[in-house]
Amino acid sequence: MANVLLVTGGGWLLRSVVNSGGLVPALMLGISILCGYVYQGPPFRFSYRGWGEALCFIAFGPLATAAFYLCCGATTTTAPAGAGDVVVTVPSFFATLQSIPEIVWGASVLVGVSTSIILLCSHFHQIQGDRAAGKLSPVVRLGTRRAAKVLQIALVLYYITLGMLTVEGVFPIQVLLGSLLAAPLAANLTNFVTANHDKPSVVFSSKILACKWHLAQGFVLAVGLALSAL
Repeated sequence: MANVLLVTGGGWLLRSVVNSGGLVPALMLGISILCGYVYQGPPFRFSYRGWGEALCFIAFGPLATAAFYLCCGATTTTAPAGAGDVVVTVPSFFATLQSIPEIVWGASVLVGVSTSIILLCSHFHQIQGDRAAGKLSPVVRLGTRRAAKVLQIALVLYYITLGMLTVEGVFPIQVLLGSLLAAPLAANLTNFVTANHDKPSVVFSSKILACKWHLAQGFVLAVGLALSAL
């Protein structure tokens, strides 16, 4: 039943994307869906090897974000036409990727990282069950204390990357200023995990805090981009 729903929903989505954006974004989203399947689906189950965060970053970040951007107005290359020839528009994969602005790639990296942080936080309270099942999540591999440090470093690097992209002119200053409003939620998240990383019944709430930060950061990112456009 799960596979039937996957094929039905994925097929409908890709058909809609082809109609609105072309083959390139459909291919990108197809790979995103594939990443989601190999994460838990048999026979791959890459989550048991600790690859979940990497797959999550790729799928929700550069692939999905850029694909939906293209659906708002896909770029195609047109074959040159001679006298009396019919102009045929042919999507070019690399030409389409090159048409995506740096600001979209930058935003996709931020979205991918914040989404992966949610997944990382979901492992802390499941460490005993994951160990028993042989699932080598990052928390199982590193232990809760080191994983909490990794979370802290990831959040710091997130804002450093955002600041560097702003200095380089990829992001407008409105995005950086708006992100500072969401920064206290990031600080609250890392402080909470650092204090409770080895208390499964308490640290369970960390993924909820991560979702709140992710939503707030995504909102101020979108608002900042909209204000800069105005």
